[in-house]
Amino acid sequence: MSHSFRHGRLGRLLSRLSLFAILALAGVALSCRTAAPPRSSDDASSPIAISREHAPLISTHDIPHDFVLHQKLQFQRGERKGKLETVLQKRCATLTLIGLTPMRTRAFALQQEGTEVRIVTPPPVPLPFAPEDVLGDIHDALFIEIVASPPAEDGWVSGRHGTRFIEERWQAGRLQERHIRGADQREELSITYVDGMGWDVPASTIHLEHLQYGYRIELTTLDYRPLSCTDAGLDPGAAR
Repeated sequence: MSHSFRHGRLGRLLSRLSLFAILALAGVALSCRTAAPPRSSDDASSPIAISREHAPLISTHDIPHDFVLHQKLQFQRGERKGKLETVLQKRCATLTLIGLTPMRTRAFALQQEGTEVRIVTPPPVPLPFAPEDVLGDIHDALFIEIVASPPAEDGWVSGRHGTRFIEERWQAGRLQERHIRGADQREELSITYVDGMGWDVPASTIHLEHLQYGYRIELTTLDYRPLSCTDAGLDPGAAR
């Protein structure tokens, strides 16, 4: 489980939005379904296809706590820049990711159960990368765990997730950097946690750079609230 979601202390630190406001925004995002745009050639103005064959998602059954997380996502690929907001909810065995445009309209919606992912609302216009890849990057930034607790000493630790090799730099019990390399040496992903990510308090801002695919993402935490499995949550299947 991600160091970000082990405890509820973050809910007292980040309180810009109420849980009900977050769920209301996400509910609007789930109100329509549109045809998915096709992926085209690998240039800076068209979507890219990220191979995650060797980067399996963390099963939702291995994410023990339920929560709703509101983030701002800014991306850049070549000269193309953009931003949107995301609402990530883990409830029971379901992980739901909603993308919201700056105008608070839905950009996309998907759900993960176990390691299976389905698109609920495809993006109405092409994005630089598919919603599934956004989810994969969130997994890489938040959910990978190669140590059972913060290292007692500052410095680097290493381990594996699937066939990927991971190196992390820790300082004063907080994760500062994470570097991921694929077994084929082509994948290279660098993640920086601006103020460090603790075992119970995540970084307020995360920088992620996919060197192989030439894009960057900045994730800024706007709000986090713990949930319980019995709490009312998003139901994309009913909101069509």
